[in-house]
Order: sequence, then C-alpha cells, then structure tokens
Amino acid sequence: MQIRYQVLVQLEKVHVTKGIYMKNNKITVLLITLALLSLFTGIRINGEYGFLYQYTFRGAPVMFYYDMIYNKMGWPRIIHWALLFSTNLALLILPFIYDKMKNRNVIIYIPLLFAVLASIHLSLFSFILIPFMTIWVILIIVKKVESNKDKQVK
Repeated sequence: MQIRYQVLVQLEKVHVTKGIYMKNNKITVLLITLALLSLFTGIRINGEYGFLYQYTFRGAPVMFYYDMIYNKMGWPRIIHWALLFSTNLALLILPFIYDKMKNRNVIIYIPLLFAVLASIHLSLFSFILIPFMTIWVILIIVKKVESNKDKQVK
C-alpha cells in the first residue's frame, strides 16, 4: 500500500511540474515574440524598410561618431540611446533568464520602458510599436492568469 501511495505522489509531482513548464512555455513564447518585434518592427519609407534595430544598433552609433567629429555632442541623446540599447538587450535576454528570475514583474517594466524610450526619440515609433504593445498586453494577461492559477493550486 505504501509503495502505491508513493507512486501516486510521484505522478502528481510530474503532473504539477508539467503544468508549471507549460505556463513558462507560454510566457517564453510571448517573450521571444516581443524580442523579435523589438528588433524587426519597421516601416517602409521611400521604397526602403526602416527597422527599429537599425536606429538602435547601427544608426545612433554612426550619428554619435559624426557628432564627436564636429564637436556637437548631445549628452541627453547619448544617455537616451544607452537606455534604449540596454532595454533592447534586456528584451533579447529576457526569454532565456525568465525561469531563473525571482522578480518576475520585470517582464512588465522592461517592455514598457523600451516602448516609452523608443517613442520619445521619434513619435513615429509609437505607431510602429502597436503590435509590440499588443503582444505585451497579452503577456501581462497570461502572466496574471497563470499567477492566479498558482495561487489556487497552493
């Protein structure tokens, strides 16, 4: 009888673990989608596509180089770019470190900070980031539903 009870307990642990894994899987897929949207969201201007990553990773450093040559350094612009760059890197890393994090509210604040910083630079980015913000809202809803399920289980 004791052995049978232990087997049932082990099966329940596997079932609970599988449910937790599936929850993180949904959130991880949404985080990966957010990371891809933060890079490849763009708009077509004059027959060429302009992506958000082109400003963050290529355009801004080139602008800063020319600003240094002509002695027109704008420190607020450099600080803004550094914050945008760091939040973009955080978005790219977030799907891989989400399971190991203790403060899981970071998935709310990092995308919000990224969207605000991108929109401050150019108001056009606020329209480009509509799909990004939609996925972010879905992520918040899924996180809230999953945390409510965890509370009910405990």
